[in-house]
Amino acid sequence: MRLSTVILPIYRWTEGRKVWKGAEELGFHAAYKGWPWWVGDWYWTEPVLLGLV
Repeated sequence: MRLSTVILPIYRWTEGRKVWKGAEELGFHAAYKGWPWWVGDWYWTEPVLLGLV
């Protein structure tokens, strides 16, 4: 069974990175951000995350 999670961007990227790494360490198949990418300080993360893929 593959489990996925949704991570809301409620932290700045410096703190949020720990949350994303934690999801990876827990073994989630996929992690999705559940907020429009243009909200707050996270407006640039979608292109960065897609670029890393």
